[in-house]
Amino acid sequence: MRAPARPCPRCRLPLQPFRQGGVDAEFCGRCRGVCLRGEALQRQFGPAADELRRTSGAWDEAREKLECPGGCGPMRTHEAKGLTPVPFDVCAVCTSVWFDEGELVALGKLMRAHRQATPRPRGESALEAARRELDAVEAMQETEDDRGPPREGTRWWLFALATSLPVEGYNPVYRRPLITWALIVACTAVGLLEMGGVVGFEWALVPATLVDGHVSGWRGLFGSMFLHLDAVHLLGNMYFLKIFGDNVEDRLGRVPFLLFYVVCGLLSAVAYVLPDPGSVTPAVGASGAIAGVLAAYMVFFPHARVGVLVVFYWVKVRALWYLPYWFLWNVLAALVLHAPGVAWWAHIGGFVAGGLLAVALGRLLPDARLRAIVDRPMRLR
Repeated sequence: MRAPARPCPRCRLPLQPFRQGGVDAEFCGRCRGVCLRGEALQRQFGPAADELRRTSGAWDEAREKLECPGGCGPMRTHEAKGLTPVPFDVCAVCTSVWFDEGELVALGKLMRAHRQATPRPRGESALEAARRELDAVEAMQETEDDRGPPREGTRWWLFALATSLPVEGYNPVYRRPLITWALIVACTAVGLLEMGGVVGFEWALVPATLVDGHVSGWRGLFGSMFLHLDAVHLLGNMYFLKIFGDNVEDRLGRVPFLLFYVVCGLLSAVAYVLPDPGSVTPAVGASGAIAGVLAAYMVFFPHARVGVLVVFYWVKVRALWYLPYWFLWNVLAALVLHAPGVAWWAHIGGFVAGGLLAVALGRLLPDARLRAIVDRPMRLR
């Protein structure tokens, strides 16, 4: 069953989807306006897309406020500065951007004029230009303001208030995170089978059976990475995997990321078994492998911000400081508090393994994002 077409913010007629140069968009057949959102913005403008959505801009209160096609409310009118300012409308909630007829073309010309004003140095290859683009993203992360929300819109504030989970700041992805989503789907599918009673804790990791060499012990090494205690455990792990895993996959490449994830999961299981090899307490969850992903994120993106809500106020912390805090809390819980019910040593082992592997892979493997930028589809003209 197909979802109903979103209405044009100006004519209220159903928007029609179209695809050009690898970019999915929507347009109105009457007023010829164009709506871009999500990945379409990223493909069209690269890292500049995030600035289009995040900028507070200069917007005119007197100008009519168009309704967001997604029904989020009034959009804000922004202006891209140039010899002739180019207006466009942005929804602060769903980050859709609406261009009236000619505005998208005018903005493209303005951006090309800016690129021509700072031309590519003579002899610079496409790969070098891609590296310069990544350097610009890192520079933006380093200079990002520590105040204010990491994502615009009330929904993120309410989400952080209700869940106490962190919100990722500016860190664009250049390739679809297929492996990350595949892992999320696999864990969710196993979780549904658990709820239906089809799969049980016979796939959990039990140190004593593993040390004794039982088949069930070896089976638990892999099976435990997909089992979860309950829906809250599953949703929390999958959220962390999504916000941090897609960037790590983007940096390593799909196959290396999958191998990295599995190795971190196995080493985290070993870290759980070693302190008490005779234990019969089963361990389940993807937390150990995800801990390795967190460590890799810290290594690859130390200046990327993570937003947390503290007493109703946003605090944005660099990954270089936030993720070690998470690690030290696990060490404290394992060594001092002896808090039961959580496989703290699996978290610790996964984080240490992920950090060491990330340092090694960062030196051995080229940045997969460079090739993704070079191979980026042609943009709308």
